[in-house]
Amino acid sequence: MNNATLKKQLARSIKVVGRGNSIVPVIDNIYFKEGIMTVTNLETTLQQKVDIKEEGLILHTDLQNICKKLGNDQDVDLKFQAKSVYVFIDGVNTFKFQSDNIDDFPKTPDTGVYVGDIDGTLLRRASKYTSTDQLRLVMTGVFIDSKKIVATDAHRLFFKSHGNDFGDSAAIISASSIKCMENREYQMSELPGPCNRGYGDDDIEAMKKKGKGFQRGGYMNVAFSCQNYTIITRIIEGTYPEYEAVIPENNPISVVTKRKELLKQLELSLLTANKTTYQVVLDVNIPSNTSRNSFSASFGCKLSSEDLDFNSSFSTIIEAKVYDGQTAVDDVDLEPLKIRIGFNGQFMIKILQDLSQPQVDISMSTPDRAMILDSEVLLMPVMLNK
Repeated sequence: MNNATLKKQLARSIKVVGRGNSIVPVIDNIYFKEGIMTVTNLETTLQQKVDIKEEGLILHTDLQNICKKLGNDQDVDLKFQAKSVYVFIDGVNTFKFQSDNIDDFPKTPDTGVYVGDIDGTLLRRASKYTSTDQLRLVMTGVFIDSKKIVATDAHRLFFKSHGNDFGDSAAIISASSIKCMENREYQMSELPGPCNRGYGDDDIEAMKKKGKGFQRGGYMNVAFSCQNYTIITRIIEGTYPEYEAVIPENNPISVVTKRKELLKQLELSLLTANKTTYQVVLDVNIPSNTSRNSFSASFGCKLSSEDLDFNSSFSTIIEAKVYDGQTAVDDVDLEPLKIRIGFNGQFMIKILQDLSQPQVDISMSTPDRAMILDSEVLLMPVMLNK
């Protein structure tokens, strides 16, 4: 097998394989069988197509260390005999290592029921919004339901349509599994797992034939497949929060500004923000009968921060278009608009870094309700002192 190709596959598998301190030492190995190399950490399994037909185990670190020392155009082949593995370089140089028993390697779930295609780019984006709080395990994963991909850490909420209709299917996928993916399209399938919630094999088969979804009848794994590899991950069990309840149905005020300029000013504002709350304040104050339809700094969308403990502060005016649902001929009879809303500046910066459009649309209604950026990311406000 060509070393350049093998090195790419080893680099992809390092995100999954054990690191030498695993509770189950055998998962530090790569399992080769019938042209497939498999690595697992018991939560996530990665299978890749290779030009090695032998069956056996070799430590990931051993094979990777060899490949690092070789040129990209050299060939690598493996032979397994008894409790040993032989690594041949260009058919000449030979390494010999001890090989573990293949019967000890965790079994991979069988191929399941195809659900639909899904964009790995969206899943990777959503994984940035997950929580790290292990006490709220469901929020450490990305929720895929019939229409949307959702992730939240209780301060930010990512919600975006995946462009398909998955029917009754719904699953919570761990963020660590998603980080193994690439920015490409995947075919998603549901797989029965070893923990089938009390259902027998006959029940599982019957449910598969009826097209039952992830949360129905024993589906404990999800597979994401593309041309050369498959990622299989266990579903996080539990009930995902009712995310739709926190999304405002009507945010009539919209502030449209240049994303990179806002990002720059926010980074400056954090220099004087409180180092516990990272509170930044957006003041929108538009006099009556003033145009909202062009970029202007004349009426002022002010960005400010302060740290009372150190008597430091920052303020600046950002250029923006502001829409509040009012319309009038020649800007006559327009009511004044005034709103002051606080938010965590660090969270806002991370959101802006994730977005890609030149302009960002920030919609809001009242200081105590969430803001929505570009109709796909929600940011909870920070309550201000009166």
